[in-house]
Amino acid sequence: MVVLQAAYEAHKAAGLAILAVSQDQQDRIETVRAYGAALGLTFLLLLDPDGSVAVLYSVLFLPSTVFVHPSGAVVAVHFGPITQTQMEQHLKAILPQPG
Repeated sequence: MVVLQAAYEAHKAAGLAILAVSQDQQDRIETVRAYGAALGLTFLLLLDPDGSVAVLYSVLFLPSTVFVHPSGAVVAVHFGPITQTQMEQHLKAILPQPG
């Protein structure tokens, strides 16, 4: 989550949006919010208690990071924890390049 926050801070001006989707049940929303607040997360934290978003994006393992181009096309899925270097490599495919 810290890597996601760093990427968000670095690229939000370029239009990067990050949605963190938790498969916790609705009754755990306050726990999810407290977790996000404790980490200083400023991107959206959402719940997917029935797993429908996971199915839509073929997420079989947690954590997974799905990279969606502004056109709506999924350009990459990273399974497992992600490093800052891996994040930046994937973001090159979806963010506008300077110059």
